[in-house]
Amino acid sequence: MQSSSILEIHDMLWDMPHEEREAWIAQCNVSPETLAKVRRMLAVNDLRTEQSSPDLPFSVLGVWRLLSLLGKGGSGQVYLVKRDDEVHHETAALKLVRLNSEGIDQGFSLERRRLAKLNHTNIARLIDGGKAPDGSLYMVVEYLKGTDPISYVNQNALSVRAKLMLFLQLCDAVAYLHSFGLMHRDIKPQNMVVSDNGHLKLIDFGISAELGQAHINEGGTPAYAAPEIWQGASPCAAQDVYSLGLILFSLLTGKCLGAQQSNLGLLVGTMFQQPPFKLCELSGLPGELRAIIQRASNPSPELRYPSVHALRAEITAVLEDRPVSGYGGLIYRCRCFLKRNPFSSGLAALTLVFLVMGLHQGYQAALERDRLLIEEQKQAGVTEFLLTLFASQPDAKLNPRELLLAHEDRLLTNLQQHPDTAGPIVLQVGEIYNLIKDINGALRMYEALLNSNTVPADIRAMAAFGIATLSQLSGKQSDASEYLKQAQDFWSQHPQYALELIRSRDLEARLLRVGEDPRQSVRLLEDTLDELGRSWSNPSRTRMLLQASLGHAYRQFDQLPEAEQAYTEAIATADAIGLGVSLDVLNCREALAAIRLQQGDIALAAKEIGEIAQLKLMLVGEGTATAASFANHATLLAKLGQLDEAETGMQHALSMAQKTEGENGVLSLSSEIGLIEIRLKQGKDQTQVFTALSNKLENMSLPPLVNVKLHALTIRYLVDHDKDAARERLQRFKQDLDAMGEAGAMYQRFFNDAQNLLK
Repeated sequence: MQSSSILEIHDMLWDMPHEEREAWIAQCNVSPETLAKVRRMLAVNDLRTEQSSPDLPFSVLGVWRLLSLLGKGGSGQVYLVKRDDEVHHETAALKLVRLNSEGIDQGFSLERRRLAKLNHTNIARLIDGGKAPDGSLYMVVEYLKGTDPISYVNQNALSVRAKLMLFLQLCDAVAYLHSFGLMHRDIKPQNMVVSDNGHLKLIDFGISAELGQAHINEGGTPAYAAPEIWQGASPCAAQDVYSLGLILFSLLTGKCLGAQQSNLGLLVGTMFQQPPFKLCELSGLPGELRAIIQRASNPSPELRYPSVHALRAEITAVLEDRPVSGYGGLIYRCRCFLKRNPFSSGLAALTLVFLVMGLHQGYQAALERDRLLIEEQKQAGVTEFLLTLFASQPDAKLNPRELLLAHEDRLLTNLQQHPDTAGPIVLQVGEIYNLIKDINGALRMYEALLNSNTVPADIRAMAAFGIATLSQLSGKQSDASEYLKQAQDFWSQHPQYALELIRSRDLEARLLRVGEDPRQSVRLLEDTLDELGRSWSNPSRTRMLLQASLGHAYRQFDQLPEAEQAYTEAIATADAIGLGVSLDVLNCREALAAIRLQQGDIALAAKEIGEIAQLKLMLVGEGTATAASFANHATLLAKLGQLDEAETGMQHALSMAQKTEGENGVLSLSSEIGLIEIRLKQGKDQTQVFTALSNKLENMSLPPLVNVKLHALTIRYLVDHDKDAARERLQRFKQDLDAMGEAGAMYQRFFNDAQNLLK
């Protein structure tokens, strides 16, 4: 049956008396499905607004004096009222329902009861309720001055960001409703009021229903109601999500759906799943917002967002420059990363993605990615460099380190000639070198920027911070402090870099933890988190990293409950910004497992770190972070006596570490020491490899962790060969820890284990 035939039947029946209409339907020869659709159309039409007398039906109801008629609908009227007593002088809105239907009366009573238990800043507040002299029911809600959200955004010419913030208020209201198991079922612009200061409130819960409730009346406004409502579907969150998707469309385009159509025409379109808007009407919106609207308003409930929280999270992601799930490719995610991380860049992020995904396979793929990057004018210089970089070897597999090195001279020459435009690119190439663990390459880029007086000061500050970070990782604490101070001095003098200054406190805290007064790191991080809370209260990756760093600082001083709380808060922050499964969160989980270890539960710690190691392997592949987790897991397996499994795990960790940072990297040396120690426990002769390693490290400047582990390994080896030499080495171990001051406390457990070997 086509929609035109349904309309013909409706047109013939709509003005018939009820008895005649039913008699005709009983005799007609059409399908039950068609009759069901016609009945739904007629039911909507029967609810049309009826004319009523402008006179007030009562002068006073309870303590409320009726002042004027605000509006009327199919089931009653709304009046402006004022409290008529000597105690309060409150203006409100009174909704009076006509006494003509038992079902309407019951629904109105139910609406009052539901409103009574709601208390949310974005939902109209119920003040009072009662029964009129003629038996009619009424309820009094707060009187809201303002306009509907579509008119509000048009009148105030709101930015896209402001519109999204307004939409989040609506999401909060609906999510709150859903937490009580209530579905609104009539979300439309007319059921919202926005005050002059931009505060939105949701109103009219007349057709709300409980989740899964049976025997409900069809409801909603066809322009914004989900299609399945008209098919008799039980109330569910997906129906409100659909309406929210269309509200988002209206807010962003300024168009109110159904304004030029009758309810009947809209209902026909809805029943036949005609799109509520044309795709061309979305053309002026950013791609991720188009995707969100289309998913939320999908005619199939199972393809929409599963909850209002999920929809809200996507809008929050847009506001925070995080990628929207299921939208865009590598370039889009790269752009989001760019906006969130001032210390990184489009080139660095793009190359990292290429590395992870293994897409360095040819000229055509590189050209396509460059073509997409050209759309971003701010990255034009980066794009040009990438194009030359990848086009230089059209038929070869692309090795990022070799390609960058081949073009480095040209890039540095451009830096001398055009420091303003080449400076950001050199900084970005430094970040790429850093990401692929070419520390020397990164230092060359950063130092070239610092050695040029014509490079913009903000770029020089970021280069100084880059050198500070690399220096700290390589154990050069004095150099790290010097370069960090250079960056912080610039940022502190320019308020627009306040966030960069806050972010740098993480590195500052790490330096303090190995300084003369490590407890300063705790005070610094606590004060920084307070400062961040005052200036930017929303969850962010910066907050998460600072919380995790605070956890590390607490652990150093054995403040385990405080450390556990800090890590837990960091994980919660990550979940709130959509980074619940990320390397940062896995590191926090690993720190929590380390706390379990300190509390004596080695088996549980080993189990958790083993799971984390596998997750890192899936998430980031065989990198340094993964190698560290495999090494930690192997160490715990060795403590549990599972030496064969420990040996296999440490071999894997050593192999990964040497691939990513070379044989003399901190993790490589640490893993090599760990492997020898495990094999000593197995009773294997390690004289030759131990001697070779000792000779190699003898004249090297070792980071504290490697030096501590070398002490422990040497003592373990000497215990079986020369106990006097082992005792002498233990004394040297103690002297080194004492020289580190309070910072030596974090390595005390290595000393204790070594000391126990000599008892």
